[in-house]
Amino acid sequence: MAIIISSDTYDPTITETVYETFSKKYTLSKRQIECLFYMSFGYSMKETAQKINVSPRTIETHINALKEKLNVTLRSQLVCFFHKAFMGR
Repeated sequence: MAIIISSDTYDPTITETVYETFSKKYTLSKRQIECLFYMSFGYSMKETAQKINVSPRTIETHINALKEKLNVTLRSQLVCFFHKAFMGR
């Protein structure tokens, strides 16, 4: 299953790797992974919503679910989590 990350910006093999890394290991949904990915590269909630064709409120809901699943309280902690878990930083 591929996630929808703009192919004009990111290599499709990267998107598949991101999905594989996070879907099973952390039991995240496709949309949660997309939100985490875009947020980790500096996209705002509005920009992320436009990229994946949902409302900013939906993005906020996904971000709140991510915080709960990953046991963090701040968006910046989600970004750190992504970079540490996926990029080894």
